[in-house]
Amino acid sequence: MASRGAVLSLQNGMGSFEDIVRGLLQDNSKGVSVLEGVTDMGGLIVEPGVVRHTGHGHTILQDLKNPICAKICEVFTKVTPLSPFTSLSYILLYKAGLHTELSTDIAGPKWLKLIVNSAINPITAILGVPNGEILKVPHIVRLMRAITEVISSKKTSHPLKNM
Repeated sequence: MASRGAVLSLQNGMGSFEDIVRGLLQDNSKGVSVLEGVTDMGGLIVEPGVVRHTGHGHTILQDLKNPICAKICEVFTKVTPLSPFTSLSYILLYKAGLHTELSTDIAGPKWLKLIVNSAINPITAILGVPNGEILKVPHIVRLMRAITEVISSKKTSHPLKNM
């Protein structure tokens, strides 16, 4: 990536942001602004390259005061807490009508999204139905609750168990 570029990661899954940072480090991309976020907007792939917006939600951008971001600040000398890229990203998302927040710790929201996705996505894929349809079937709702309870239990390690 060219010097002074910018990356905003709103990827599903855990570790995506770290993979991006590792890739930039391997590419020796100094001066690149890197920002992580998480969103719970709903979307449906209608066809390749076409996504229909199906649900409003929240978008949270990682404030660069986070310890992981502090390390990135050491590596990417142009990145500082609340860099112009962070501010611009926030303003653009907000102006686009997306409920957007800045947070110093998005680990909790990322885990919550992972837990919710792990209860919904496999069921909708197996049944071949949209997300909203599964909420109309009581035994499926009970199954989703059971899945989220197992994942949220003390038997797993994640930051939500103390929330």
